[in-house]
Amino acid sequence: MSPVRFCKRFDFADLPRDWSLVRIALDWSAQPTHIQRFQDGWLVGESRGGQTKLYDPQGRVRAELDLGDASEDLQTTPEGHIWVSYFDEGVFGNGIGAQGVVCFDGAGVPLFRYAEFAEQHGLPMISDCYAMNVGPGGEVWLNYYTDFPLVVPALVLHALQLNVADLGDLTPLASVSLNSRPSASHL
Repeated sequence: MSPVRFCKRFDFADLPRDWSLVRIALDWSAQPTHIQRFQDGWLVGESRGGQTKLYDPQGRVRAELDLGDASEDLQTTPEGHIWVSYFDEGVFGNGIGAQGVVCFDGAGVPLFRYAEFAEQHGLPMISDCYAMNVGPGGEVWLNYYTDFPLVVPALVLHALQLNVADLGDLTPLASVSLNSRPSASHL
């Protein structure tokens, strides 16, 4: 019996009418590992080195940012925020990745630094961020090594709140905002 072969050619003529094709010329020495829709264009970045470029709808470079070395995940919000999580080489390095998770504005300026926030509120530190998801409305979910808490920093009433839950029963262990102390005395 001969092996079954499957081959599908993509025909650009088959694109739905509301889709568009954008060609982006990548002039990099490394391969990009992150691509996200960002505002009216695209964000393309690399994990090692932190080089990130913002492209306009026509595929032209609009800006270049340095978001730090060793990014594990990179996700954007419709409001123009860029959330970056870092693996151990970034967390234990000398750059911005030492924060574990950072939220940047569209110009690459850090708006939120997890390690500073965790230290202020007695929360577990990140050694390697294994999972990050940015949901609707800017809701962010994190899970990281070594304590493996489920962490949800979310913009609520214009105040950044953080909920830390045990993955076993998802009971919140602490709920804090930038302007208050943790509701639980110890995590």
